[in-house]
Amino acid sequence: MITLDPTTTAVLAVDMHRGHLDPAVATLPLQAERCGSAEILANPFWKAIHDDPTKARKGMSRHNLAGSPGTEISPFHATDLEFVLRRRLGADTLILAGINTTSCVLCTSFEATNRDFRVIVAADAVDSMDGEEMHRFALRLMAATVGWTLPNADIVKALRG
Repeated sequence: MITLDPTTTAVLAVDMHRGHLDPAVATLPLQAERCGSAEILANPFWKAIHDDPTKARKGMSRHNLAGSPGTEISPFHATDLEFVLRRRLGADTLILAGINTTSCVLCTSFEATNRDFRVIVAADAVDSMDGEEMHRFALRLMAATVGWTLPNADIVKALRG
């Protein structure tokens, strides 16, 4: 069991915006039963996915367009995230929550580890539009390479010491 110091631990919500979670405007929605309530097409892989009607991420050219309703709650656009976390908040540990486990959360976990943050993935507070198998794989990958993947109850216990 790990312990977490609440004074140096920050919770970071990744891609928790309407573009994934609001069925009324979502361009890359998480499955409706899992929601509760722009990618760059210059990259050949993303362009191929965009054009493939069998892919969960099809049509991604409409995703995260500046000024669209899907980006209204985006915490990462034009931010000094590392500066704020380290210098303003004194954080050395990040608890990650959000969408998509298989891309944005995964990338954030690697970026945080590469910047020497201690990474905790809140396993009950992440999900992916890429399906359960890929979601579970991403959790296993992060647990093997970048940090701890813990259920929320264990995180709360760790914060209480």
